[in-house]
Amino acid sequence: MRYIIINKHEGIFLGNSLNRQIFSNSLVLPIIKAYSFANRAEASEYADFVAEQIQKKVVIKGIKTKEKYIPIDVLIKSGYGKYTEKMLGFMPAISETIH
Repeated sequence: MRYIIINKHEGIFLGNSLNRQIFSNSLVLPIIKAYSFANRAEASEYADFVAEQIQKKVVIKGIKTKEKYIPIDVLIKSGYGKYTEKMLGFMPAISETIH
């Protein structure tokens, strides 16, 4: 079990860059995986920091996986698809169809 941070408006916490919190609903970088925490205590500690940074409430949710960076398909299958819409645009579309 791994743990993710979610804000109902910002989406799923994906990680940070240059001391800025990156969430799935405000995504401008081609990220298709979400950062996860090894345990609830670690997630809770970081969630407090994130909530203070974005000035919004966050929640911690568990996902049955062992992957530190959770792929978009696992997020969707785990019931968090509504937070992944902007991430879908960055998924590689591999087609072997000859037109």
